[in-house]
Amino acid sequence: MTSRPERQRGQSLAELALVTPVLLLLIGGAVQYALIMETRHEIIQVARDTARWAATQTYDPCDDAASDTPRQPLTLADELATSASLIGYSAGDWNSGNFLVQTGALPASLPHKEGVEVLWTVVAPPPPATPGPCPPQDNTTQAFVTIRLTHAVPILFPGAWFIPGLCDGSGCDVSISATAMFRMEPPPE
Repeated sequence: MTSRPERQRGQSLAELALVTPVLLLLIGGAVQYALIMETRHEIIQVARDTARWAATQTYDPCDDAASDTPRQPLTLADELATSASLIGYSAGDWNSGNFLVQTGALPASLPHKEGVEVLWTVVAPPPPATPGPCPPQDNTTQAFVTIRLTHAVPILFPGAWFIPGLCDGSGCDVSISATAMFRMEPPPE
Protein backbone atom coordinates (compact mmCIF):
# COMPACT_ATOMS: atom_id res chain seq x y z
CA MET A 1 0.00 0.00 0.00
CA THR A 2 1.39 3.32 -1.01
CA SER A 3 0.79 6.45 0.96
CA ARG A 4 0.21 9.85 -0.52
CA PRO A 5 2.76 12.49 -0.01
CA GLU A 6 1.72 15.27 2.37
CA ARG A 7 1.59 17.79 -0.49
CA GLN A 8 -1.14 15.92 -2.38
CA ARG A 9 -3.33 15.58 0.67
CA GLY A 10 -3.01 19.30 1.38
CA GLN A 11 -3.86 20.10 -2.23
CA SER A 12 -7.06 18.03 -2.00
CA LEU A 13 -8.13 19.89 1.13
CA ALA A 14 -7.46 23.24 -0.55
CA GLU A 15 -9.57 22.21 -3.57
CA LEU A 16 -12.36 21.04 -1.28
CA ALA A 17 -12.24 24.36 0.58
CA LEU A 18 -12.59 26.23 -2.72
CA VAL A 19 -15.41 24.08 -4.14
CA THR A 20 -17.54 23.66 -0.98
CA PRO A 21 -18.97 27.24 -0.91
CA VAL A 22 -19.97 26.96 -4.57
CA LEU A 23 -21.70 23.63 -3.95
CA LEU A 24 -23.49 25.03 -0.91
CA LEU A 25 -24.67 28.03 -2.97
CA LEU A 26 -26.01 25.72 -5.68
CA ILE A 27 -27.79 23.44 -3.20
CA GLY A 28 -29.22 26.37 -1.21
CA GLY A 29 -30.41 28.08 -4.39
CA ALA A 30 -32.10 24.88 -5.57
CA VAL A 31 -33.87 24.48 -2.22
CA GLN A 32 -35.04 28.13 -2.24
CA TYR A 33 -36.26 27.81 -5.84
CA ALA A 34 -38.17 24.63 -4.95
CA LEU A 35 -39.76 26.44 -1.99
CA ILE A 36 -40.89 29.33 -4.20
CA MET A 37 -42.31 26.98 -6.86
CA GLU A 38 -44.14 24.88 -4.25
CA THR A 39 -45.65 28.03 -2.73
CA ARG A 40 -46.67 29.25 -6.20
CA HIS A 41 -48.43 25.94 -6.84
CA GLU A 42 -50.25 26.18 -3.49
CA ILE A 43 -51.32 29.80 -4.01
CA ILE A 44 -52.69 28.99 -7.48
CA GLN A 45 -54.71 26.15 -5.97
CA VAL A 46 -56.03 28.39 -3.18
CA ALA A 47 -57.05 31.06 -5.75
CA ARG A 48 -58.84 28.47 -7.90
CA ASP A 49 -60.66 26.90 -4.96
CA THR A 50 -61.74 30.30 -3.62
CA ALA A 51 -62.96 31.49 -7.03
CA ARG A 52 -64.74 28.17 -7.64
CA TRP A 53 -66.48 28.53 -4.28
CA ALA A 54 -67.47 32.15 -4.99
CA ALA A 55 -68.85 31.21 -8.44
CA THR A 56 -71.06 28.43 -7.10
CA GLN A 57 -72.63 30.14 -4.10
CA THR A 58 -76.09 31.63 -3.83
CA TYR A 59 -74.22 34.53 -2.23
CA ASP A 60 -75.23 37.79 -3.92
CA PRO A 61 -72.16 40.04 -3.97
CA CYS A 62 -74.15 43.01 -5.21
CA ASP A 63 -76.34 43.04 -2.11
CA ASP A 64 -74.18 41.31 0.51
CA ALA A 65 -70.76 42.87 -0.18
CA ALA A 66 -71.15 45.87 2.11
CA SER A 67 -72.58 43.92 5.05
CA ASP A 68 -70.09 41.03 5.22
CA THR A 69 -67.44 41.27 7.93
CA PRO A 70 -65.08 39.60 7.25
CA ARG A 71 -65.91 39.00 3.64
CA GLN A 72 -66.84 35.40 2.85
CA PRO A 73 -64.30 34.86 0.02
CA LEU A 74 -61.54 36.41 2.14
CA THR A 75 -62.37 34.12 5.03
CA LEU A 76 -62.39 31.07 2.76
CA ALA A 77 -59.06 32.04 1.15
CA ASP A 78 -57.59 32.45 4.64
CA GLU A 79 -58.84 29.00 5.70
CA LEU A 80 -57.49 27.36 2.53
CA ALA A 81 -54.10 29.07 2.88
CA THR A 82 -53.86 27.98 6.50
CA SER A 83 -54.72 24.37 5.63
CA ALA A 84 -52.23 24.42 2.72
CA SER A 85 -49.46 25.40 5.18
CA LEU A 86 -48.06 28.22 3.05
CA ILE A 87 -44.59 29.10 4.28
CA GLY A 88 -44.59 32.52 5.89
CA TYR A 89 -48.40 32.72 6.09
CA SER A 90 -50.13 33.43 9.38
CA ALA A 91 -53.83 32.75 9.86
CA GLY A 92 -55.76 35.98 9.41
CA ASP A 93 -53.30 37.67 7.01
CA TRP A 94 -55.93 37.70 4.25
CA ASN A 95 -58.97 38.72 6.30
CA SER A 96 -58.51 42.29 5.18
CA GLY A 97 -58.35 42.76 1.47
CA ASN A 98 -59.71 44.72 -1.42
CA PHE A 99 -63.29 43.68 -2.01
CA LEU A 100 -64.46 45.09 -5.33
CA VAL A 101 -67.90 44.72 -6.87
CA GLN A 102 -68.74 45.44 -10.50
CA THR A 103 -65.75 47.55 -11.38
CA GLY A 104 -63.92 47.25 -14.66
CA ALA A 105 -60.77 45.44 -13.59
CA LEU A 106 -58.47 44.60 -10.73
CA PRO A 107 -56.01 47.34 -9.74
CA ALA A 108 -52.88 47.34 -11.87
CA SER A 109 -50.57 47.29 -8.86
CA LEU A 110 -50.40 44.28 -6.56
CA PRO A 111 -50.60 44.58 -2.78
CA HIS A 112 -47.10 45.01 -1.35
CA LYS A 113 -46.87 41.81 0.73
CA GLU A 114 -50.15 40.02 1.46
CA GLY A 115 -53.55 40.57 -0.04
CA VAL A 116 -56.74 39.19 -1.50
CA GLU A 117 -58.67 41.01 -4.18
CA VAL A 118 -62.14 39.89 -5.22
CA LEU A 119 -63.88 41.27 -8.28
CA TRP A 120 -67.36 40.47 -9.57
CA THR A 121 -68.14 41.67 -13.07
CA VAL A 122 -71.39 41.55 -14.99
CA VAL A 123 -71.38 41.56 -18.78
CA ALA A 124 -74.58 43.16 -19.96
CA PRO A 125 -76.56 41.22 -22.55
CA PRO A 126 -77.14 42.79 -25.95
CA PRO A 127 -79.99 45.35 -26.15
CA PRO A 128 -82.93 45.50 -25.61
CA ALA A 129 -82.38 43.30 -22.52
CA THR A 130 -81.32 44.95 -19.28
CA PRO A 131 -78.46 43.75 -17.11
CA GLY A 132 -79.59 41.25 -14.50
CA PRO A 133 -78.51 41.00 -10.90
CA CYS A 134 -75.21 39.51 -9.87
CA PRO A 135 -75.11 36.47 -9.94
CA PRO A 136 -77.26 36.23 -13.05
CA GLN A 137 -80.87 35.13 -12.79
CA ASP A 138 -81.12 34.24 -16.46
CA ASN A 139 -79.02 32.75 -19.23
CA THR A 140 -78.49 36.03 -21.08
CA THR A 141 -76.52 37.82 -18.37
CA GLN A 142 -72.96 36.68 -17.78
CA ALA A 143 -71.26 37.26 -14.46
CA PHE A 144 -67.67 36.45 -13.54
CA VAL A 145 -65.80 36.31 -10.27
CA THR A 146 -62.06 36.98 -10.23
CA ILE A 147 -59.82 36.30 -7.24
CA ARG A 148 -56.23 37.56 -7.05
CA LEU A 149 -54.05 36.47 -4.14
CA THR A 150 -50.65 37.87 -3.25
CA HIS A 151 -48.31 36.20 -0.78
CA ALA A 152 -44.75 37.04 0.28
CA VAL A 153 -42.52 33.95 0.36
CA PRO A 154 -39.65 34.39 2.81
CA ILE A 155 -36.13 33.99 1.49
CA LEU A 156 -34.41 31.42 3.69
CA PHE A 157 -31.14 31.49 1.79
CA PRO A 158 -28.42 33.39 3.66
CA GLY A 159 -26.86 36.26 1.78
CA ALA A 160 -30.08 37.34 0.02
CA TRP A 161 -29.77 40.82 1.51
CA PHE A 162 -27.10 41.51 -1.12
CA ILE A 163 -29.63 41.08 -3.96
CA PRO A 164 -31.36 44.42 -4.68
CA GLY A 165 -35.15 44.49 -4.30
CA LEU A 166 -35.53 41.35 -2.17
CA CYS A 167 -35.19 42.88 1.27
CA ASP A 168 -36.81 45.70 3.18
CA GLY A 169 -37.21 46.54 6.86
CA SER A 170 -39.47 43.54 7.50
CA GLY A 171 -37.16 40.94 5.95
CA CYS A 172 -36.29 39.31 2.65
CA ASP A 173 -39.09 37.90 0.52
CA VAL A 174 -40.45 37.35 -2.99
CA SER A 175 -44.07 38.31 -3.70
CA ILE A 176 -46.05 35.71 -5.62
CA SER A 177 -49.45 36.41 -7.13
CA ALA A 178 -52.12 34.12 -8.59
CA THR A 179 -55.35 35.03 -10.36
CA ALA A 180 -58.36 32.80 -11.02
CA MET A 181 -61.51 33.75 -12.93
CA PHE A 182 -64.71 31.71 -13.05
CA ARG A 183 -68.02 32.27 -14.82
CA MET A 184 -71.00 32.30 -12.48
CA GLU A 185 -73.90 30.13 -13.54
CA PRO A 186 -77.52 31.08 -12.92
CA PRO A 187 -78.93 29.44 -9.80
CA PRO A 188 -80.94 26.27 -10.46
CA GLU A 189 -84.68 26.74 -10.54
